[in-house]
Amino acid sequence: MTLDLTKSSTKSSTKSSTKEPLITPDIAARLRAGVQYLETEPLRFEMSLWLGHSDTAPCGTEMCYAGAIIAALHYEGDVGRLWKRYQSDVIKFPQEAAELIGLPEERVKLLFYVESWPLSDAVRYYSLSRELAGAVRNEDAERMRELRVEQLTLLAEVVEKFISSDGHFTAADLGRSIES
Repeated sequence: MTLDLTKSSTKSSTKSSTKEPLITPDIAARLRAGVQYLETEPLRFEMSLWLGHSDTAPCGTEMCYAGAIIAALHYEGDVGRLWKRYQSDVIKFPQEAAELIGLPEERVKLLFYVESWPLSDAVRYYSLSRELAGAVRNEDAERMRELRVEQLTLLAEVVEKFISSDGHFTAADLGRSIES
């Protein structure tokens, strides 16, 4: 009796070629929800902290992209409820935001840390942050808003790259070569 391995290997290769996309339309909408929430008040956007008090944002709160996802998807934008929980509980922002989005934390963390962004985008973000520090020192509210809007536009572009690459940045996006 001879085993025919051809059929099983064909089935196996067919399964891998019809792989479901990681980023479904629902997940893409959730990823965009964090950006849309921040667009309502760009001065609250600050990637260097999960959630914090702000002297520049009219709402008195700054948050990163993960914090914005939690505020938008879990609290329907009610920052007061988020603050109340933050003061009485430990919030694991990357983990909770990943669960709300519906992606593995390791994958979505590429968006939560600027140093994981494509290189040119990370460099641009940090350059804008340096300019922003000068605007804060000079108490130039108009320039602070302009720079936050630029940073937020950059975040939106990074999120769209992530969505269009099905949750993977390419070597070209990252500005690095990937050696085999």
